[in-house]
Amino acid sequence: MSGGRRINYDFPNGTPGLLKVLFTVFFTNFVVDFAVGIWASRWAPRQPSAQYSYPIRFKGGIVAYLPPALGKYEVWGFWSGFVLLACIAFSFWYYERTGRAIRYR
Repeated sequence: MSGGRRINYDFPNGTPGLLKVLFTVFFTNFVVDFAVGIWASRWAPRQPSAQYSYPIRFKGGIVAYLPPALGKYEVWGFWSGFVLLACIAFSFWYYERTGRAIRYR
C-alpha cells in the first residue's frame, strides 16, 4: 500500500523562483520568530524601561518586555507564517492550473 493521500508536484522547467523565495521567507520567519520567543521567555527583562517597553505575556503570568519593533515582530511574525503558507498553497494551485506544475499521487 502506498503512502495514502500524499501529493507530489513536478516542475518540468525547474522550480519557479517565486516558490523558492516564498519557502525561504517562510522558514526564515519561522526560525527567527521561534528564536525571539525563546529569547523573550528566558532572557528578556521583566520590568519595562525606555528601550524595552513592549509587553509579551507568557503562560504562568510571566510578562517579558521587548523593544517595540521586536515585540511587534513576535506578534505579527506568528500570523505572517499563516499568510505565507496560504501564499505557498495558492502558488502550487496557480502553477498547476497554468500547466507549469504536474501533480501526481
